[in-house]
Amino acid sequence: VDQSDNMLDRAKKSLGGKNIDFRIGSLQHLPLRDGEVKLAVLSMVLHHVPDFINAIKEANRVTSDSGKLIISELKKHKFEEMRDNFADFYLGFDEGDLCEAVESCGYRVLKKEKGKGKGKLECIFIQAEKIRPAEN
Repeated sequence: VDQSDNMLDRAKKSLGGKNIDFRIGSLQHLPLRDGEVKLAVLSMVLHHVPDFINAIKEANRVTSDSGKLIISELKKHKFEEMRDNFADFYLGFDEGDLCEAVESCGYRVLKKEKGKGKGKLECIFIQAEKIRPAEN
């Protein structure tokens, strides 16, 4: 799911021929049924949406019972130019705050890691599992 036709076209070119359903839509209102997916991946998107908690709740809505969530996101930084250059609402996230948000949205954090590629910014990686309704 992406809100950009251009990004979906790029994904189709690189992943074409595989059993993948590409859909245009918003992270705030995913074009998926309740419990439709076993795995939701939010890769470098939360810092682009005004209400990142709602985006995680939407992931929970479309994830099946005991389904998984993977988040890769920017670690908190001070590069203000990211707001203008890349339409970032958030300058990354604090690892603890992001884990708390994930758990408040109905997931159990299973694993968290930090890493850095060749660029300036560090990343946070979170793997979580949806809590079954009886466990809430």
